[in-house]
Amino acid sequence: KEETFSRPWTLPELYEMLQKAARRNTLPVKLCFFIDGLDEYEGDHLDLCRAIQDLAKSTHIKLCVSSRAWNVFEDSFGRAHESKLYLHELTRADIQRYTEERLKGHPRWKDLEVESRETDLLLHDIANKAEGVFLWVFLVTKLLREGMNDYDSFSELRRRVDSFPTDLETFFKHILGSIDPCQYNKMATSLQIAVAACEPLHISIYTFHDQEHEDDQYLQHLVPIEEVVEEKTNRQTIRRLNGRCRGLLETNFNGYVTFLHRTVM
Repeated sequence: KEETFSRPWTLPELYEMLQKAARRNTLPVKLCFFIDGLDEYEGDHLDLCRAIQDLAKSTHIKLCVSSRAWNVFEDSFGRAHESKLYLHELTRADIQRYTEERLKGHPRWKDLEVESRETDLLLHDIANKAEGVFLWVFLVTKLLREGMNDYDSFSELRRRVDSFPTDLETFFKHILGSIDPCQYNKMATSLQIAVAACEPLHISIYTFHDQEHEDDQYLQHLVPIEEVVEEKTNRQTIRRLNGRCRGLLETNFNGYVTFLHRTVM
């Protein structure tokens, strides 16, 4: 019906359409669906698995799905050994190599090797704990390098790693929880601005945000400034934004602010 296409479909309508397509003996096209992050679905995971299995029965439809190795997904898809891959098994060597390059490349690593005989074990444990998630390793090595900048002892670095959650959402909360309480308000509003924006905003918007935080009447005092002064101010804002959001917001080479990864949102 024409009115069906004039509004967003409901989930039952979408499911009904997919079921009808899967049951048809002939289709004018071949379809291939790539579905990432089944574990991020907020509805019933078992219903989701059954819907995917119904689709897979069609000879005209192919699917490639991914998720964490939760029981519901292992039970539904894990028995197909010939068409199943565990990403963490394939990427472990790359993650191990990346971890070593990031940490061994720090000037203080040699001192830590003298301090403890367990530095290689720490690298090994990080690669294992990552479970194939490169973003997790990126964040962990970044925080450990910051710890080495502050001359943390090896035992302190070990406690850091042991305290890091493996779930990314929980890890993001852990990172934000380490921020100085006096920065909470600016951190929260900076993240809210980035979430609400329809597209990445220029760093100058966050400069204005800082000015408004200090003086809500700042617009009345704005005067034209030279380009060199603007560039200096924006560089300062980049550093402040990085500090208060702990790297979860990044500024690209064009000066636009984006999330470190879509999962941060």
